[in-house]
Amino acid sequence: MVRVGPSVLLCLAAVASATKDATFVTDSADAAGLLHQANTLRHVDSANASALYAQVASMSNITAAGDALFALGDLAFPDPSARLFFKQSAALGRPHAQHMLAALTAIGIGSPPAVASAVIYDHFAALGGDSRAAQALGYRALYGLGSPRSCAVALKYYKHRAATVVAESASMAPGLWRKPVSLVNQAVTDPDTDFHKLVYVAAAAASARDGRALYRAATRYLTLMGPVDSSEYVTPRAWLEEALVCGEAAAAAYLGHFYAFGWGVPIDYSRAHALYTVAIDIKGGEALNGLGLLHLHGRGVPQNEDVALDHFDKAALQGHADAMYHVGAILGARKQESLSARYLQAATSSGHALATFAYAQVVEKTSVHPFPRTCDIVVPLYKRVAEARGHPLFDRAVAAFHRGDYAEAHLMYRIVAEEGYLVAQTNALWLQHEGYVSYKAQGSGYAQLLLADAHYNRGDYRMALAAYTVIATSTQTQWKTPGAYKIVAPAAFRLGYMHEMGLGTPASRSSALQFYARAIEVERRFKLPIELWTWKWALLDFFAVLTAHQSENL
Repeated sequence: MVRVGPSVLLCLAAVASATKDATFVTDSADAAGLLHQANTLRHVDSANASALYAQVASMSNITAAGDALFALGDLAFPDPSARLFFKQSAALGRPHAQHMLAALTAIGIGSPPAVASAVIYDHFAALGGDSRAAQALGYRALYGLGSPRSCAVALKYYKHRAATVVAESASMAPGLWRKPVSLVNQAVTDPDTDFHKLVYVAAAAASARDGRALYRAATRYLTLMGPVDSSEYVTPRAWLEEALVCGEAAAAAYLGHFYAFGWGVPIDYSRAHALYTVAIDIKGGEALNGLGLLHLHGRGVPQNEDVALDHFDKAALQGHADAMYHVGAILGARKQESLSARYLQAATSSGHALATFAYAQVVEKTSVHPFPRTCDIVVPLYKRVAEARGHPLFDRAVAAFHRGDYAEAHLMYRIVAEEGYLVAQTNALWLQHEGYVSYKAQGSGYAQLLLADAHYNRGDYRMALAAYTVIATSTQTQWKTPGAYKIVAPAAFRLGYMHEMGLGTPASRSSALQFYARAIEVERRFKLPIELWTWKWALLDFFAVLTAHQSENL
């Protein structure tokens, strides 16, 4: 892939702007065509794609120009120059650019952090139809971040985003519900390394005629890699075909999906039906669910809801979440609400996004609780659906992490965290924590202070006390530099406070005074606040004596 730098992008945009008058009358259809070409090129030849985007940005098609400017910003990002493109795109009314500006503004990229301005950007973006902006507004309303806390408002926005996710799921593809990588809860491996491992396993399995290993490699590929174009389906299909030849009947169910949904091959419902039939007795219900879908929609077989329900029910009894959802949906349409809700709830417990959305609607409609209680129940369900569809920046964050660019990975996760994704928030915090630990090990005083603060803030006072003591009492050269007071004084003051209040150590005014004096020694501006603080002791002692005297008189 040919990469293009931000300076080149700005130059292209300037050239496009200079020639705008000459090209303004270009037909809108031409702009749309060029935009399509640029979108096709951007992942393989970003330089030529950028030139096309710059050309489109100068045309009279406002929608195409706005999308082109957003694409230029996306290519430049995370360089600060990207913000200019996003602003120009937002000025043309493009809601996705307004939402991106909201995230950048909230975390202070290119401008001081301004949550109120971010909320305004997202309001305009949501009005323009950007459902991710609605998700961000729902998150803010749910927790009262930059806007009044309101479950009703959170419900409105999360339900909108969840409905969009459900609508976008109409075209089934592997990786659609791929869970984002958690840096905390699992060993993080490079996707390229994962792919090469799978290739190695598949090659060894093929040599050993091990159909089960080939089948597992193929399904793992489909789950982890999330193919995006037809060429990427070739490898897992070949593994599944070889697995079937080796006698692994379970592979037939997934091969059936290839032909039922057109995964890299022309749709062939008859072939899909035949393959599903081969695997119909395999535990797990994958083939039964596939047959149910064919009969439900009349694909290659006569449409028959009863036959479909029979297949779905058999698969559901084997724990197949998608089959549970379809049983629940069919029963719900037949007004068997109570039984339908049970199936939908079971599928929801298995993490099925479509079932979760349907179940949330059922609860919202039939709940006997007052609205506040009902809202508290359904908002987390809609939130779960909203976050079931991955964010485009997740893959970029993981890629940055694996090439060692932790700052970019952290930035990407912080942006996604503005939409309320818990895994993004956790990953951003994990990167910060790991950075503190790493830099602390390398002798960074600032990292040691931040790590000590982290211990203190989560109530681990013994660890905090030890960390602050190392900073405040160290005689190493690094603590004698001109800027060391910015680290030593806060640590010494916090130690004084902890000794005074008995946090992680027995309360002791003499020890507290010792560390307060240390803080004044390295930073004279601490003198007056600390003296005022210690005068408080005299007042407390005076009132204590007075209270005791009054008690004796009584």
